[in-house]
Amino acid sequence: MLTCVLLHPFCFHGLDSSTPLVALEGKRARFVNWAARGLGIEEGMLETAVRLKAPNAQLVPTLSPALCERWSALLESLYVLSPNVDGPKEGIAFLTVRSSDAAQIAGEYSARVGRAETQELALLAARGAEPGQVVELERGDKQKPFLERCPLAFLGLLGLSPRTLERLNWLGLHFIGALYGWSKAQLAGFFGGEYWIVAKVLFEGTVTVTRYRVAQKVRAVHTTYDTLHEPYQLEPLLEKLSKHLTSRLEGKLARRLLLTVDTPLGQLGDVTVLKEKSLEAKVLYRALKLALERTGAMELGVDKLEATLSDLFFFGEQRGLFETRPPVSEAVEMVHKRFPNALLRVVPAERFSQAREQRFTLIPWQPLDTGRPRARGTRGR
Repeated sequence: MLTCVLLHPFCFHGLDSSTPLVALEGKRARFVNWAARGLGIEEGMLETAVRLKAPNAQLVPTLSPALCERWSALLESLYVLSPNVDGPKEGIAFLTVRSSDAAQIAGEYSARVGRAETQELALLAARGAEPGQVVELERGDKQKPFLERCPLAFLGLLGLSPRTLERLNWLGLHFIGALYGWSKAQLAGFFGGEYWIVAKVLFEGTVTVTRYRVAQKVRAVHTTYDTLHEPYQLEPLLEKLSKHLTSRLEGKLARRLLLTVDTPLGQLGDVTVLKEKSLEAKVLYRALKLALERTGAMELGVDKLEATLSDLFFFGEQRGLFETRPPVSEAVEMVHKRFPNALLRVVPAERFSQAREQRFTLIPWQPLDTGRPRARGTRGR
């Protein structure tokens, strides 16, 4: 059976749950604990409104370089118990361990732990557990009663959007078991692009856990002699860091960019999720510049810059069934040898003629021609 360790939201892990905790993302509240919710704070509320309603609330970032380091350290500690460990995002980890080890993890980390045949069911079981508790779903048809009383809101952990959950609420559906009466066609028509989330829960789920691989990182550090405030002083340093990081990638790509800035008043950081298919120096320079602006460190002064590219991987793109594609010139010659006189060359004749057919002339293409061939039967415009 698969085991899911749930510490979501991970930014609250290790903090006192009795105090109001608010996780900020883009100047808005992303996660709120029960103590903060009792003060009237809700998800999506602006940071200024949060400070007005709860001046004593502890505000933490949803994602930061220090948080990523903590999560990597936790995955490495789980790797001691099992070689199969997968952490798709902070706060959610899947692994293959015995029930005794699962109970040990729940007690040591005060985590919600679920065990089931698939990753999706294990995550739902962990969501229904209390901190420090293990919920195990038995194999076979006994999983259906659990889903009949499992709230639909738990599907938000799997990626179901709040808008879809609201639509289900308006239909009077509150539990996952209510979807058992729907056919696959009805589910696909209602959920659209999110159908795969429900299908993995009700029909076919993920039954394996990948091998744990230590995240590869590339790091660059620059320490300044004086405290810098102006953009014209910091932009050359960012350009230098971007070129250094790009030279060490060796053809790899990175999923995240971590920027840590030391200021006279403390350390600030930012995490950027990279989606580019090619990390050139100018692309990385722009990402570093935006990350530095989000930290707001220039107003306080910059003493040290540390940039890290984490989760390195090789981008594999299969363009066709063959390993390599021949150049255009070779492909044209191959077609010409197999189908002689099938390729034609377009030669301009009367460019300003009112009749379209008189604007050009089609002649047989030969391999020595420099013009681009045109297939027989096509018409110019």
